[in-house]
Amino acid sequence: MRMFPWRNPIRAARRNVEAREKHGSDTPRCIYCLKVDSLVVRPRRIQYHHFLGRERDSVTVPLCLNCHAGAHERLRDADIPMKCEKDRTLLARSVFRLFAVHFSMLAEACWRLAKKMDKK
Repeated sequence: MRMFPWRNPIRAARRNVEAREKHGSDTPRCIYCLKVDSLVVRPRRIQYHHFLGRERDSVTVPLCLNCHAGAHERLRDADIPMKCEKDRTLLARSVFRLFAVHFSMLAEACWRLAKKMDKK
């Protein structure tokens, strides 16, 4: 008797192959926290964040669930609409704010990584 009778090994293998193809790696990383621990961040738990907004562009970055939620929270805090504006001035303002949020999160990730390296 199998421990998990609902688990289909063929489907699980297919999901793993699809995740590898989607992420381009066996160990996808969140660009903000760099987690790859298979118990914490599994390939199917890495999501692709449209950092310019889905309606604006198809540019995406890989994020874990926690960082993805944090990124959206920061976008809401920065009053960035997720819809594409028709007015070029409003669009430019939104894009600059999007870049500011993204680069501030990357800068914080760099500081965390540097602190980890100091401890070793």
